[in-house]
Amino acid sequence: MMNWLGQICQDNITMDDTVLDLGCGIQQANDNIKAKSVLGVDIWEVYLNHIKNNIPTCKISMDETNRFMDKSFDVVLCLDVVEHLEYGLALKVLDECKRIARRMVIIYTPNEFKDNEQLPGGAWGLGDNIYQKHLCLIKHDDLTSRGYTVQNPMGDGYLAIWD
Repeated sequence: MMNWLGQICQDNITMDDTVLDLGCGIQQANDNIKAKSVLGVDIWEVYLNHIKNNIPTCKISMDETNRFMDKSFDVVLCLDVVEHLEYGLALKVLDECKRIARRMVIIYTPNEFKDNEQLPGGAWGLGDNIYQKHLCLIKHDDLTSRGYTVQNPMGDGYLAIWD
């Protein structure tokens, strides 16, 4: 079942859209997205193995987004991802999402820093994920200065849309 964030994504995605889910994890927010196609990209192979029967997947690090051509997907999703990156790389990914998208980018990231120490067994019971720790805080201005429209729908994070 889709959560509130997945529903926001679906409300902005049509059946004609190609979607890149950048840093897809286990697709906890948007596992039922309806679109022409969805490609899930993540660095953590355990997550990709968990969702590979639902959508095509590709193992790519966030510092390899240059492998995607300009405007190669209609919509780029990057949900709860950039806070797991070093600050400079996170800012680059915000720009890369816009370069890759033809029509829209949807970003979600916390609005305050928490280190996100994991429970034993990992966030989803799939083992300890070395990439799960939060490394930076993306600020409101980091998003608006790049042309994103920013909302705070649940009070704990920024929903940033570029279209």
